Amino acid sequence: MTERKLVPAEVDSILEIAARREGSTTLPARRDVTVSQLMEAAAEVGLDPAEVRRAAALVPVPSGGPLAGLLGGPAQRAFRASSPSPLPVDRRSLRTSIEAVLGRSGEVLVDEPSRWEWREDHGIGRTRVVIHGDDATDVEVTADRTGHYFVAWLAAFLGWAAIAATLPVPMGIAGTVAGFFAIPIALVWPFWRSRDRALRRRLEDATLTALRATESGTSHGGNAG
Repeated sequence: MTERKLVPAEVDSILEIAARREGSTTLPARRDVTVSQLMEAAAEVGLDPAEVRRAAALVPVPSGGPLAGLLGGPAQRAFRASSPSPLPVDRRSLRTSIEAVLGRSGEVLVDEPSRWEWREDHGIGRTRVVIHGDDATDVEVTADRTGHYFVAWLAAFLGWAAIAATLPVPMGIAGTVAGFFAIPIALVWPFWRSRDRALRRRLEDATLTALRATESGTSHGGNAG
């Protein structure tokens, strides 16, 4: 994977993620490089090459459909990555680290030698982390925020209904119907877009945290409880 050629957009994304994880603002200026070359360039400016390699392993799962742009972002997000290392021995630390990144407490549903699964459900949304494999592992982090969008849209809808009731000029049937659908979406769009960016970062960081945990482990084992 380290010899994979990167396109400029990937270089920018990988460096942004790695620098954010390292708390650094210094980025190497490189284009048309492989992952290993980017790792070398990152080391020259003080970034951890391993963070660059892990960031390069991130794969966003397509989601959202044709309405995602109209609504400000998809209601579901997911990231995948692969690690050449097995599941970590210290599952308690893995759980603690993931919950710290996501900012939510959950429960371990599966804790086996070759599979670990964690989930949180807070009513209007849920997040799941799955790590599975034997000598190598695959990581998948998914989030469903459909309920969040519905609550935000409903609040905007009720707010617009209250405003529309006070308007002195009648909007007509067509205008009223269009307003009750389009205006709440327009009100929610910037809020949801901002929340979607924050969600992407949390899911990226959770995936990278899981990758780092597999690399720090030495053998299989289950002890999360």
